[in-house]
Amino acid sequence: MNDIKKSDIDIACVGLVKSLFGNWYKEDENFRGTPERISKMYREMILPKEEINRIVEKQFTKTFPSKSNSVIVAPGIKAFSVCPHHLLPIEYDIVIGYQPNLRVVGASKLARVAVTTAKQAILQEDYVLELSEYIKQYLNCKGHGIVVIGYHGCMRCRGIQTQGSFCVSELAGSFKDNPKIRDEFYKLIDISGGMK
Repeated sequence: MNDIKKSDIDIACVGLVKSLFGNWYKEDENFRGTPERISKMYREMILPKEEINRIVEKQFTKTFPSKSNSVIVAPGIKAFSVCPHHLLPIEYDIVIGYQPNLRVVGASKLARVAVTTAKQAILQEDYVLELSEYIKQYLNCKGHGIVVIGYHGCMRCRGIQTQGSFCVSELAGSFKDNPKIRDEFYKLIDISGGMK
């Protein structure tokens, strides 16, 4: 939430609840603490960009030497983001794969990067591109692929009110240029059940 102070968010949330429900919300025990909970929720779901960058960089500080030339796939990653149009949650199912270039990263690191990068109000398409840029910048691999299915709260609980989702992918390096590597990536997603 960049330069916005906690107190500013708290005041805005009190105004929102008061505007929606009037002053009587203060008398209803169910609403006790609701503005503070809303404020806390958004502060958990949306991190300042500088903090996202710091956390992501830290995840890639430790890599390990490897002779592997194989496609490595991290399936089944779950992350949550916020739609910039309605500030409603988006649930992501994510698969990230990469082909190492003499070094590999710890098994949990790609998931941590995906989860952290999602903690902003960002379009799904831009989220995938940003995730791809982090992998290019810090992992220095031969190539990588990302597939993200998004389940958007703005489609589920307002507007069209459907369970629909959509999928965005990004391929780079050997995953984009080499059909054999690309096919292996998609087969490994299928084998691992990575998009459940």
